[in-house]
Amino acid sequence: MPTEASPVVPGADREALTAQIADAERRLHAHVTRMVPALPVPTDLTIRQLQVLAILRGAPDCTAQAVAEALHVSAPTTSGLLERVVAKGWVERRPDPQDRRRALLRLTPAAEELLGEFESPTQVVREELLDGLDESELRELSQVLGRLCEVAQEKEGVHRIPENDIG
Repeated sequence: MPTEASPVVPGADREALTAQIADAERRLHAHVTRMVPALPVPTDLTIRQLQVLAILRGAPDCTAQAVAEALHVSAPTTSGLLERVVAKGWVERRPDPQDRRRALLRLTPAAEELLGEFESPTQVVREELLDGLDESELRELSQVLGRLCEVAQEKEGVHRIPENDIG
């Protein structure tokens, strides 16, 4: 069932604009969720393990400490997570050439393939949606999203949840 876009009200205050953006984001997420086919998720893959794989994809050759910080969990929790993803063949540990006491973590080809299976249907839907925008709209969207990424990077770490607040 199609829904109409919330009109951007000229001169609207920041709070109203933020609410309109949040509403558009929710509606877009709902549309995409309906458009993407059900993904075949391995029964032995947990959300936390998927998060570890995503972190390592974005930061190859990072340490267990960096993974713990990104997940906002303790070192023992991270150690257990890493043991399981290594045992499943999704992550490999290599000695850090600069500090042999540390291990560097990297995704295996099996993990890359697994993540690709998740991303492929979403990428098709994204391309389908972006095909509905003209070049100037794509350019504007690219600039705004690029700037939003810059702001997120500047704010990263400011809103971390204390470890004891994580369930």
